[in-house]
Amino acid sequence: MEAKLAIGHSESTAHDELEMLSTPSVDWQSTLDAVLALGPWRGGFSSQNHEILTRRFGLVSGEVETLEAIGRDLGITRERVRQIQAKALRRIQRRIDSVESYGILTSLVREEVVRHSGALGKEDVLALLDVERQSLRYSPDMAIAFMLWVSPLLIELPKTASNRWIVYGSNDDAVQLLAITKRIHEHLRRTGPIERRRLEEQLTNNRIEVSAVSHALATDMATIEVEGYVWLVDSPRWHFVVASLRQIGSPTHFTDITQHVNKRLSAGDWTTERAVHGILSNHEPAVFRRVGPGTFGLAEWGLLAARDSVDLVYQILEAETAWLTPQQITMKARSVGWRAKSQSIIVALDLEDQRPNRRVRRVGSATSTKYGLSWWNDP
Repeated sequence: MEAKLAIGHSESTAHDELEMLSTPSVDWQSTLDAVLALGPWRGGFSSQNHEILTRRFGLVSGEVETLEAIGRDLGITRERVRQIQAKALRRIQRRIDSVESYGILTSLVREEVVRHSGALGKEDVLALLDVERQSLRYSPDMAIAFMLWVSPLLIELPKTASNRWIVYGSNDDAVQLLAITKRIHEHLRRTGPIERRRLEEQLTNNRIEVSAVSHALATDMATIEVEGYVWLVDSPRWHFVVASLRQIGSPTHFTDITQHVNKRLSAGDWTTERAVHGILSNHEPAVFRRVGPGTFGLAEWGLLAARDSVDLVYQILEAETAWLTPQQITMKARSVGWRAKSQSIIVALDLEDQRPNRRVRRVGSATSTKYGLSWWNDP
């Protein structure tokens, strides 16, 4: 990654930080997306960090928002927003530095693997990394995790094969098939059951051809395909619950969710209503959201089900016959039992405002926003 961010220290002013936007060599959206895509390091970079940076630098709406406006929406002070922003920017800088270092290491290891005719013992890899440690600052464990994550040229075979590293892309078809199958398993463990079309698209982005993915799925006994979704047979049970809710498409009682899950399992693996209720409760609110007695939906629907938020706000505005602020809309939505977060509602409304046939539109500035029906005159 070539982008270098001129990250300010905690005492930097908002003006200084926003000056970085004028640097033509920095693609903020791509940079942030690339950092967040590094799975082994995603921990510690919260959704709040992401939201603050995207709003401060206008990565979604194109409109730079003030510290005060963001703090007001999140219920924190202006100073706290500034502190979170500065810390997140420093973390991005460290990760970009790490990417550059680990990228160099990956190239060195790949050259050594090729020089040793396609295989290199793990101890030899660690020895090579130890030599390079003199000129590069890194953690050997994280370096290996990075290599296995980003480079389809390297895979690590199980202990039965002495943990030897193999060059994916060699003339050995069996090795190539094993590498792709391993990538598919890793991907499914991160995502849970996923539509085959989406799986192929995401793996293609990692430089794996669709035909190779199809061949691996056809020969792999550890994956199954049901109604267009690819499942890993040993997936955690909660992955099946998530996939079932995604297919149902709306909040559902746990008894019906159980029936839906069992349709995808063989008779000997059937789960119980009590077990499914436990999964739903134990992973609430991070994965699931309780929306009524025994009824659960997916937390991700707070953003993905934008139509629901727009429908509700449309009804509220129609009843009030007046332009409303985000705070007023949130209060009225909660008064009728709507549980979505304020920011989720606002994101849905801003997306609606960008549609050609919008029903709700936005007026005002970032600090004095109001929403009304699309055909109303400005307030």
